[in-house]
Amino acid sequence: MTIASFAPAATLPLQNPAIAGFRHFCADLQVRFGCDEVVVLSTLPRGGLQVCRRLHLHEGLIRRYHADNHAVDKLAWNAIKNGVSTPDPVDPKASHHKDTDSPLSYGWVTVLAVRVDAPVFAGYPGVVLIMRRKQSKARTPINAQDDADEVRRLFRTHVQSKSEAVPERPTSVYAFDGNGQCILGDESLARLDSYASAQIRDLVTRQLAQDEPISPVGGRTCVGSTSGVLTPVELTSFDHYPALADGRVIFVAIHPVFDDWASLKPEMFEADLELSRLTLAVKFMVEHFHESPTLDQISKSVQLSQFHFHRRFTDMFGITPKHMLFGLQIDKAKRMLADADKELVDIADACGFSHQSHFTSRFKQGAGITPTRWYRMMANRAAQGRSPVG
Repeated sequence: MTIASFAPAATLPLQNPAIAGFRHFCADLQVRFGCDEVVVLSTLPRGGLQVCRRLHLHEGLIRRYHADNHAVDKLAWNAIKNGVSTPDPVDPKASHHKDTDSPLSYGWVTVLAVRVDAPVFAGYPGVVLIMRRKQSKARTPINAQDDADEVRRLFRTHVQSKSEAVPERPTSVYAFDGNGQCILGDESLARLDSYASAQIRDLVTRQLAQDEPISPVGGRTCVGSTSGVLTPVELTSFDHYPALADGRVIFVAIHPVFDDWASLKPEMFEADLELSRLTLAVKFMVEHFHESPTLDQISKSVQLSQFHFHRRFTDMFGITPKHMLFGLQIDKAKRMLADADKELVDIADACGFSHQSHFTSRFKQGAGITPTRWYRMMANRAAQGRSPVG
């Protein structure tokens, strides 16, 4: 296979820098590894893994992966945990190894699986799978750690363009086994506010003790901090997730914030047309949240019925449209409160609240503290030379 085979078809809208950037990324990987397929996976708030971008992978294989196969993808999860992973053995002539290769590798052999930070959201790691056809004659030697560093460099250069740049942030997704032990993101969890970390562990313990989802707080599942600030989180439980543990696995994800949602673009999910389409609804909400759009207005922005849109949006992103709108309001208000020149009545109006008292009560419900206390806390952090939070 030649490098030219990675050149996109003339019908593709290559004037989009993000799409062209991914193709250039693949072309550079072809030079280094002689590969035939490149797949980008990402963790998401709803738990599990999502195929975001790929070159040729069949849609049916992607659908099966999203339905069940991500739960057995030990190769990808090992890369997320360890930084890099390869099948054992790496043999292009070998049959498919269910326990060591990705379930996406039917007809392929994965040369290298590399963890990359934030292919979609800050704090949500992902994986680049580099594959060759089984009949490929390419025999490029692999130096896993050095090659992984080069893959990450190329990914930042070509795929995470300036328009998609994401801030560095500790891991925001954690996984726990049936005994309540953190098996993914333990170091990041330990760096959280001590009370928030303890609350996350308590939520997992309560979830393991019952079959039904835990009751949300104020319409959302939240954890508090020692300062009283609430952070919304999503719990997703799998009865069977062998890629990470024997038996039950519970994912806990800290919800993305305003800037994360605002950075979403359809091309980030070009391998999944439905999810790519739903990002346009996110864009609509980011642009119109202050107008309190109805579910009908949001669903019409992507030409879907209210019922189908609500169900699929919640399934895909791990958050209801209503709670996303509320989160956007609160996140925007937090940012505006950092500006000493802004009056509460102006912030309330800019964020879509009917009046100042409504804003104060809803802000306390969403953030856990009053707007005035939030402002003072941010002012204290600024005086101490510390970065704002939230």
